Amino acid sequence: MSHNPVNIDLFLNPHGEAGLLFDRLPLHAPAGAIYDAQTRDLTLEIAGGATDPLHLNIGVEDSHNDLILLTQKIYVGALKDGRIGLSLEIPLYYLNDPYGSAFADNSDGFAPRRSMTRFEQFMKRCSAAQPVHRADLGDEDMVGSVLRGMNPRALEFVPELLRHQLLEKNRHAKAEANIIQSIVPGGMGQSSMQVVRHAADRRDEESGE
Repeated sequence: MSHNPVNIDLFLNPHGEAGLLFDRLPLHAPAGAIYDAQTRDLTLEIAGGATDPLHLNIGVEDSHNDLILLTQKIYVGALKDGRIGLSLEIPLYYLNDPYGSAFADNSDGFAPRRSMTRFEQFMKRCSAAQPVHRADLGDEDMVGSVLRGMNPRALEFVPELLRHQLLEKNRHAKAEANIIQSIVPGGMGQSSMQVVRHAADRRDEESGE
């Protein structure tokens, strides 16, 4: 089976994170990415061998190489009618790694996972981007970003994913509450209030407020 024609940009932020944004939903979601440090090429592996790997046809720029080599995961998003219709985290592996195999051996090799809150925050913090794949390299209309003028910090999820986003945020809030309760089981003394304020500040920071 073949891939549908997609255009893909690489996004990066100052926190050492990288992500790929498709201009439309792919027929098959990627399960992992491989970066060849020698050729600067990215390849996307498809789960279950549903189709051949997708070899991205534009190399990573030199200025982004070091960041790519120091992250072990990469976000994947896809647009649908101007909103985010797919949001994943997938593992990132290396070929011709100048740091050797030790770093790669420490990778947890996790399975692809849905990641809406983290992907949303990643896009809000993006500071650089470049094209890494074009379905038609001669198409002058696709010289610019796949966002086509949209603000990456203002992207919203399609309605089908909004419920999952809310459930994800609720899980994070409950986890924070459990941590606070385990630290101060006897009630809301001064130290527990400091923990609560710290948790609230962190949520505000993540939401970009």
